[in-house]
Amino acid sequence: MSKINKQSKSLYNIVAVEDIDHESAANYSGGAVTVTDVTLYSEPNKQGFRFPSNKAIEDLSEFGFNDATGSITVANDQTWRFYSDANFQGTSFIVRPGQTADAGDFGMTISSFRALN
Repeated sequence: MSKINKQSKSLYNIVAVEDIDHESAANYSGGAVTVTDVTLYSEPNKQGFRFPSNKAIEDLSEFGFNDATGSITVANDQTWRFYSDANFQGTSFIVRPGQTADAGDFGMTISSFRALN
């Protein structure tokens, strides 16, 4: 047992083992790692519960995240529109590529969202 413990401790000393970003990991792994396009958070400043997605969502109530958004992060090169009603209806709010936005009072009304381009 002590031999196993010594071996696992020695892994941390290997120079090639290091933290890398998602893009680099995808390159090394042949693209197996995907980055979430958009993430909704239940609190401002990317805090609280997270709802990650790579696709349009017609009705957030199906996922238990309806009217519960405090902040939003867009990690791809698309602009996303967030709607106050299901099925992409009602008042809308836009978050641009690479942005993190606190949703304010509007976040407590978000029921659907989709990429625009």
